[in-house]
Amino acid sequence: MRVSAVQGKFDWQGAIDGKAALHTDANFKQASLALDVKDLGDISTLSAKLAQAGFAEQVSLKQRHGDIALDAGTTLSARQLVLEADQAR
Repeated sequence: MRVSAVQGKFDWQGAIDGKAALHTDANFKQASLALDVKDLGDISTLSAKLAQAGFAEQVSLKQRHGDIALDAGTTLSARQLVLEADQAR
């Protein structure tokens, strides 16, 4: 899934299910998310929602303004993880 809101933020309300049904293909890839926004908001809440929804293949988070801060104990995981802060301090 690709979301772009370069002048705003992604307000994840409701359910997004990136988990696939049972599969037998060895080359199967899990769900991916590319998020390009002005402000990621609460990254701890976002990381929990990503894990719960099954986004585990590729997660790319780009924040256009400010620093990306992870709370102690927060885990972001994916086979490929990209964090980018354009105008960070």
